Amino acid sequence: CSCRIVHASTHMQRELSKLRELHAAACALCVKTRCSCAEMYFSRDIDFCCCRIDVADCTVLAQIIASRALAHLGWLRLAENQISDTGLTSLSEALGKGALPNLVELQIWGNQIGDDGLTAFAKAIA
Repeated sequence: CSCRIVHASTHMQRELSKLRELHAAACALCVKTRCSCAEMYFSRDIDFCCCRIDVADCTVLAQIIASRALAHLGWLRLAENQISDTGLTSLSEALGKGALPNLVELQIWGNQIGDDGLTAFAKAIA
């Protein structure tokens, strides 16, 4: 039936649009952190300390992490940024799904993280 083809095509167009948006956001994050997408993808150690990472950046980073594109990552340094409870909660949701199985160290000190963010993080890694 041609209805199924149209429905599948519409669904693929929506998914492609979401991928384009994520790619654009990931590119913006790379520019902000002075790191190329290839460097981020192939690195075992990402240092985003003092890069003004905020809630929107955490959401993008969480989506990238959730996609398992960074599954090889061992160290993620996010210290001295503008990460709030909401930002850490986004990251925690991705971490809680086991998307970074090789993560040895996560640095989040020097941010604006309170009890809510730390509770979400504790639940994610428990």
